[in-house]
Order: sequence, then C-alpha cells, then structure tokens
Amino acid sequence: MWLLFAVIGNVLWSISDISQSMIVHRYEKDPISISWIQSIFEIVLLATAAIFMDVQSEWILQFAVAGVFGYLGFIMFFFVIHRVDVSVLNAAWAFQAVFICAASFVFFQETWSISQSIGAILIFIGVLILSYWHKHVSILHTILLLSGLGLLYAPFFVIQKAALLNGESIYATFFWPAFMAKIIAFTFPLFRNTCRKNIYRMLPRINIWFLLLNVIATFSSILGFFFMTNAYAVGLASLVAVTENMQPFCVIFLAWLVAFLVPKCAPRELLTIQSVQVKLVSFLIVFVGLGLLSV
Repeated sequence: MWLLFAVIGNVLWSISDISQSMIVHRYEKDPISISWIQSIFEIVLLATAAIFMDVQSEWILQFAVAGVFGYLGFIMFFFVIHRVDVSVLNAAWAFQAVFICAASFVFFQETWSISQSIGAILIFIGVLILSYWHKHVSILHTILLLSGLGLLYAPFFVIQKAALLNGESIYATFFWPAFMAKIIAFTFPLFRNTCRKNIYRMLPRINIWFLLLNVIATFSSILGFFFMTNAYAVGLASLVAVTENMQPFCVIFLAWLVAFLVPKCAPRELLTIQSVQVKLVSFLIVFVGLGLLSV
C-alpha cells in the first residue's frame, strides 16, 4: 500500500513542479513573494482540513523545526528552478534519498550495505552526467544547488518518520510540519521591508491565470504531502525516499504535454530529442543507484 501512496504523491508533486516552473518563468521570479501568496491558499486549505482531522500532537516543537526546514527548502526550490530545467531540478530528490537513507541508518536502525554505497556512487554519476549536459550554470554549481535542495528538505521527512514511529497520528504528522512552514512563509516577509516591497510590486501583476496556477500548485503539493505522509507511515523511510525519484520522468512527460497543448505556457524544459535522451539515460543511472540504495 505504501508504494501506491508514494506513486500518487509523486504524480501530484510533479504537477505542482510544472505549475511552479510556469509561475517562475512567466509571472514572478522572487521566491519569497511566490511563497507568500501561496501560503495564503495553503493556510486556508490546511486550516479547513484540520476541522475534519484530529491533529492533536505532543511534537509541536519538533514539527516547528520541520516547518523551518520545509520553508527553507521551498525557497531553495524556487532559487534552483529559475536556473535549471524543472526535470533537472528533480535530480535533487536523489540526493535527498541518500540523506534520508543515511539518517534512517543512524536514527531508525535501517541498514547500510556495500550495494547501497555503490548506489550512492551511481546517483552521483547520473547527476554529474545530467549536470554536464544541461550546464546552465557550472557543473559544480549545479551539483551544489541540487544537493543543497535535497539536504534542506531531508530533515522535514526524517522528523515526520520519527514522529510516526513514536506514535503520532498520520493526520498530525501531515498537518503540523506543513502548517508551520506556511505560517513562516506568510509572516516572515511581513517583517522585512525589502520583502514587503517585492510583494507590493507583485500584486498589480496578479491575474486569473497567475492565481489559477498557484491554486493548482498549492493544492497538488499539499495533497502530495498527505499521500507521502501515508507512505512514510507504512513503509521504510529509505524506500519511500527512493520512490520520489520517479518525479523526473513524470515531469518530462507533463512538460511535453503542456508544451504540446499550450506552447505559450510551457515551463522551462529543454525537450529536444538529444536532451530527452540524455535525461532519460541519466535518470535511469540514478534509478539503478536508488534501487541499490533501497536494498
């Protein structure tokens, strides 16, 4: 059952990634402003969901820490998506899987073997090939961006898994980290003059399509988090983290579909035959590495 939850979660996150890429490349590039306006939708959505769920928890402090990492990861996500193709960005989840596997070995008594070490090396090779071909920035810079994004998001899911293992409910474990992250996303910019100015500058440019993309991005992201929380509840953290790396394949397909149906709204994604071939080969190498990582 955990695999079904993980697959659904990853498809939803891929839809969110495509929508976010379209927002960044057509409407707004400032990550703090984007996260601020999306936090409004997400706080309303989460608060409404909480009415129908039991979200009582003794892990509020730990979930607040997870929320901080979630917010930092979200800002880093927009910083990276402005610089690389949306499918290339998804290679960050391979690094995230490595970090979560390492944390699972340390904190959850999951195993680490020679095959997992080989898997980690293959992941690095796959990302290196991908970074070399799509070098919008330097190879080292690309790898640092992707690994940094994976590292920032990893504590969010590690804390969720720890809470679930300590008897916290799925609803509380889903709600509080996400809610804390969105509260930070909404309040933090209001205390910084530069951030407030950027938000005011963005407001006049808001139209129905901008709002629609944000609604799609936030709804699919929150729903994806819900399904992934369920996956972490019943599956090993390392295995669930590995499944997140199906996202690049979903993203390439969705990016092609959007480019075919609505060319003017296409996200940033190089879809030449050679580019797609390199991406698929790189992702397959990464996927083999992830398979070894999960053994």
